[in-house]
Amino acid sequence: MLIGIMSDSHDNLTSIDAAVAAFSKRKIDLLLHCGDFIAPFAVKPLRNTGAGDIRAVFGNNDGEVNGLTNTFASIDGTVQNKPYRFQINETGIMMMHEPYFIADGIDDPGINLVTYGHTHKLSIKKKRGTLVINPGETCGYLTGKRTIVILDTSTMNTEILEI
Repeated sequence: MLIGIMSDSHDNLTSIDAAVAAFSKRKIDLLLHCGDFIAPFAVKPLRNTGAGDIRAVFGNNDGEVNGLTNTFASIDGTVQNKPYRFQINETGIMMMHEPYFIADGIDDPGINLVTYGHTHKLSIKKKRGTLVINPGETCGYLTGKRTIVILDTSTMNTEILEI
């Protein structure tokens, strides 16, 4: 299974469209967004990734909770409070925006993957056997780099894409 991971898109539609095009080209199965979409209109393009499953968590700048929740529902996705734990096939996943719950995820034997955002800094590390990914920032506002990550769960190999 291919998982597309993004975060901190901050209403930058040009960057969101570039991420969507990259994910669509790679034919991802699952899209994870680690928060800070900002406005509901920034969520709508995510439906064009082709992913059969779209999941997200709220970020610290996502104030319009009802609008975001309704927009995710309209694209057959879900947005949750953090930390959000779930299982897809053999992969236990924990998502958050701020990295405050990473230790909880890496100490849970049922979690293979922890994703987060907030810092806008790309990071891929293995901690006590758990893969921990911050895909960096989709928007490119702070670092000047717009990055997303694709994870192949069959090998747990990652690919960083600058969009």
